[in-house]
Amino acid sequence: QQAAAAGVGARGLSALDGVQYQPGIIKKDRAQSVFSLSFMDFQKRMVSDYRIKEGANILAQNKQMFDAIRKRYGVPGEVLIAFWAFETDFGKNMGEFDTISSLATLSWDCRRPDKFREQLIGALMLYQNGDLSREDMKGAWAGEIGHTQFLPKEYVETAVDFDGDGHRNLRKSIPDAMASAAALLVKHGWKANQPWLDEVKLTKDLPWDQADIAIQLPRSQWVKWGVVGVDGKIKADKFPAS
Repeated sequence: QQAAAAGVGARGLSALDGVQYQPGIIKKDRAQSVFSLSFMDFQKRMVSDYRIKEGANILAQNKQMFDAIRKRYGVPGEVLIAFWAFETDFGKNMGEFDTISSLATLSWDCRRPDKFREQLIGALMLYQNGDLSREDMKGAWAGEIGHTQFLPKEYVETAVDFDGDGHRNLRKSIPDAMASAAALLVKHGWKANQPWLDEVKLTKDLPWDQADIAIQLPRSQWVKWGVVGVDGKIKADKFPAS
């Protein structure tokens, strides 16, 4: 009833046929040990020489595509490659859980039903619109789909058809997946031609209790503490926060 009220028609609603509660999905939702890791431990786990080398190779082999995406959205290929590596190991591990069953289970569960009901409705819309076949609606246990693991609501609202075949297929079309990831970054505030990371030199007497990923301070404060760029310079006022 909620899906129908949100505009899902008979075709979309038919994706619910035969869906059953999946207790294994709830077990996974309750056992996300990755969130107990520190940032440094997490990055050691996720960043590898293989991913760095493979990412560079993929970037070189698909230069024309990534250049076209950057021209349209202002997001460099290196950034998209990093997300791709992190999310699915360049498409090798997109997940084989049935998206509709997973989201229906999480929508019924008591922990985060409101979050997942809108994602379930999004998934039904994807099927209704013909972006994905029922057989292609597979992904991670929490409903993420495709090379860069879009949740269905974002898929419906933000994904783009970059290869021009009339469908937004984030599982089978790498151009669609990469361009959609760029579009999503722009939606969430990406600004072209601004640095997202600066390498700096630190002082021995830095207030280390302030050097935490959860703390944000203006660059002017870091400059006062003697932090400079690797070239010996840093413009404290160019970008207001870091």
